[in-house]
Amino acid sequence: MPLDFEEKLWDIIAGETQYIVNEFALGVVGIGALFFAYASLHPGHLRILIVLIGLGASFVMWMHMFGSSQEVASAMNSLKCMNPSYFANLKTLRSWRVHGKTRYTYYPVTRLMTYYMALVSLAWTSIGLANVGVSFSTLVYIDAMALFVVGVFVIHRRWKDLTGRSPY
Repeated sequence: MPLDFEEKLWDIIAGETQYIVNEFALGVVGIGALFFAYASLHPGHLRILIVLIGLGASFVMWMHMFGSSQEVASAMNSLKCMNPSYFANLKTLRSWRVHGKTRYTYYPVTRLMTYYMALVSLAWTSIGLANVGVSFSTLVYIDAMALFVVGVFVIHRRWKDLTGRSPY
C-alpha cells in the first residue's frame, strides 16, 4: 500500500476522534441549556417537549459517538495490517493500560463520552416518565435495572479490552 493511503487513514482517525470530542463538548453545553430551560418552566406540555428534545438529542449524539468510534476502530485495524511493527511498539507504549490498578479503571476517553451520553439519555427518560406520573419507586426500579445492564456492558467491554479482542 502506498504511504499516502496510510497517512489518509491516520488523518481519518485523528479527525474522527477530534470530532467526537468536539461533539461531546457541544452536547454538554446543549444539555445544560435544556436542563436550565426545563427547570425554568412551569409543569406542562412545554416541559414534556423539552424532555423529548433532550432525549432525542442525547440519543442521537450517543449513537453518533458510537458510530464514530467504530469508524476509528476500523481504520486502526486497517493500519495494523499495513504497519504491524508500529502497532507492536504502540502496544508496548500502551501496556500501562492493562497492568496494575489501571487494568480495571482505564477506558478510552471516546468510550467514556459514549457512556456519558447513554446516562444522559437515561436521565431524560426518567424526567419524562416522572412528568407523566410514573411513581418514584417505579423510576428507581427502572433506573436501577438500566444501570445494571449498562454496568454489565461496561464490564464486558473492559474484558474484551483485556483479552485483546478490542481495537483500543
